[in-house]
Amino acid sequence: EHPVLKITLQAPLDTPLQPGATFGGLLDLRPAGLKAPSAVRCNHLVVMLETEEIIDPKHQPHKASSTGRGGAIRRLHCEHQEITTDLHLAHFVFSIPASGTPSFRTPMVGLRWVLRFELAVGKPPDAHGGQQHMQHLTWALPLIVQAPG
Repeated sequence: EHPVLKITLQAPLDTPLQPGATFGGLLDLRPAGLKAPSAVRCNHLVVMLETEEIIDPKHQPHKASSTGRGGAIRRLHCEHQEITTDLHLAHFVFSIPASGTPSFRTPMVGLRWVLRFELAVGKPPDAHGGQQHMQHLTWALPLIVQAPG
């Protein structure tokens, strides 16, 4: 299959990502095969900046480990949604909260920052007015947030 979108992150150039930093991304939604009008297109996208607290299974209460969530506690910090059916480019800009905790990991618990992408994709309806079948895709990109130095 062809790629649905191309992501270019624009992080601060002078320092690594840290609490209080602002960064953005450019999303190229042009179909990979411009000669193929029936290519899969992204019709809706959601980009979220989240933290995930991950508790080692040995240290979870018995009930928490049986939920199937793997002990991860997700927290949403920023969100961008956009209808992209007729767009070629989209963008987002997020700021890591100044009070945010940097990424870390210990034997018991860890905290990681994640950019989560949720896409609704499908092929354009055919010329006979057929119904468009949508597929939902999710992708998580881990980010390393360092303590201010």
